[in-house]
Amino acid sequence: MPPPKKARRFAEEAAEFNHAQAVAGTASVGPVRATVGEGGRLVIPAEMRKAMGVKPGDTLVLKVQGGELTAISQLVSIRKVQERLAAYKKPGENVVDEFLADRREERRRSDERLDRLHAEGMAMKKP
Repeated sequence: MPPPKKARRFAEEAAEFNHAQAVAGTASVGPVRATVGEGGRLVIPAEMRKAMGVKPGDTLVLKVQGGELTAISQLVSIRKVQERLAAYKKPGENVVDEFLADRREERRRSDERLDRLHAEGMAMKKP
């Protein structure tokens, strides 16, 4: 059995990096060529990982549209959704407090219903 072939490695050169752009998800790098490896693995070059604001172990959101694969860090994806939804938020509105108030009211109504059902059940048991 012949020895396994060694994988070719990327020659990564240090590139100028703008951390503020990477955090905002606006940095641009590329294009570069990459080869799909065993099991569909794709190596993202270091410069691109920095531009995306991702490190090993981070979660990416992947999408194929029109035959093109896009990969976005979960953090940048969340920030983009927050930016889109910000237009619907009224000044001074605290959506978290409103959400919690709604959940508390829902629980209060549920508790009242359960208390009423319990009382009815206990009344039915009395001879």
